[in-house]
Amino acid sequence: MKRAIAGCWMAGIAAGWASAALPTAPPAPRSAQTQKLDERRVVPGTRVWLAPPAGHAPGNGYFGYQWADLGASLIVAELRAPSAEMVAGFDAENLAKQGMTLLEATDAKFGQHKGKLVHATQRANGALYEKWLAVFGDEKRTVLITVNLPDALDDELAAQFKAAVLGAVWDPTLQVDPFAVLPWTITQPQGLAFATNIGPTLLFTEDGEPVQKDKPASARLLVGPSAGEAKIADARKFAESRVRKLPGMAGLELESSVEFSAGGRTGWEIVARATDRDSGQELLLHQVLLVGQSDYVLFVGQCAREQRDTWLPRFQACAASWKLKPPPEQK
Repeated sequence: MKRAIAGCWMAGIAAGWASAALPTAPPAPRSAQTQKLDERRVVPGTRVWLAPPAGHAPGNGYFGYQWADLGASLIVAELRAPSAEMVAGFDAENLAKQGMTLLEATDAKFGQHKGKLVHATQRANGALYEKWLAVFGDEKRTVLITVNLPDALDDELAAQFKAAVLGAVWDPTLQVDPFAVLPWTITQPQGLAFATNIGPTLLFTEDGEPVQKDKPASARLLVGPSAGEAKIADARKFAESRVRKLPGMAGLELESSVEFSAGGRTGWEIVARATDRDSGQELLLHQVLLVGQSDYVLFVGQCAREQRDTWLPRFQACAASWKLKPPPEQK
């Protein structure tokens, strides 16, 4: 059972995020020459310290770094799952299910935390990639670091990426910036705390805990970008269709459906009533769609219907605060 659980988590992170960061084709190999590792620093948006090889830029939609000229990426994910279960799932069978071929798996120590270092390959977009994966943590959380490298990369430079992974240190006491890898920011909704990120999507809850299944009446807000390119010709039609697809809801009725603008973007705002299918709790739903040229940002808030006067203005203020950041500088 533990292996099955770990394999499920791994499918969504190691295969999903890591594969999403792979380029369409690796560029020509480059000599390492005299490149050296930088000093360790905190990976933005995480509690992990490591020393990325030189020439890195912020990850595109993930926590970590990318090397566009090399076709390489380093992705850091922190999961709410016991590390022992995750470590057990990194075997040849589970990796094969995600399209990876295991080359070697060894026990390793990352700072004070024991875990596993996995060496594998994966074919994607017609090219072969070498991968280094580190999995470690404690009884509550797991850190997963995934390095994707073109198979033809210079051996000396590839060794620097391996060293960066082995030198990783996790400090679970650090506070993280939930907007670290996002090109936009918002004012955190009043009365809600950052709970977790699901890829680039942010979850805010009243108690700061991500699991809310037994708290259907508690207020929460999901804010996230579209998955890849998305061109929306009719914001109203898309927004009304999207709100009707919210999981776990029954008897949804629209109260209002109007235009909405924030941060130089226009879109659509919906206020609706629904019932939580499992508990029967009557809920108020608030959804804002902000449309870009080839993407969108979606806000989805919910609360107990009798608390609408408290939470609806807060959801609206949060959506109205959305704005783009200045473009990041390459280091």
